[in-house]
Amino acid sequence: MRIKNVYLAPCLVIASLALITAIRYIDPAMLARRDNIYLSLVILQFLVLLLPAVFYTKLKGKGYISTLNMKMFMPDSIAFIIVATLALIIGSGAIRFVLEQINIPRSDMILM
Repeated sequence: MRIKNVYLAPCLVIASLALITAIRYIDPAMLARRDNIYLSLVILQFLVLLLPAVFYTKLKGKGYISTLNMKMFMPDSIAFIIVATLALIIGSGAIRFVLEQINIPRSDMILM
């Protein structure tokens, strides 16, 4: 069953907005009781974006995924991915260290 983009694209947007609206009704105190509130929020955002995308690809039909030309990353780019990840972690730690040295108060929104 293949559905036209004219109908599917607005449905994707509506589904994403409905899930975002549903998240608004989750009690923040319930999330705060967990070990890591940031992980809970990342999982919720992941679900908000992932569920509509999965339904969209299912409704587009069987051959739609192959037309996306998605490929696994090459083995020679693993080193770049590791170096980029380390750069982000070290950079974040360095910024936090500098902010603590100049006595800028720590915010509750900082992940580290």
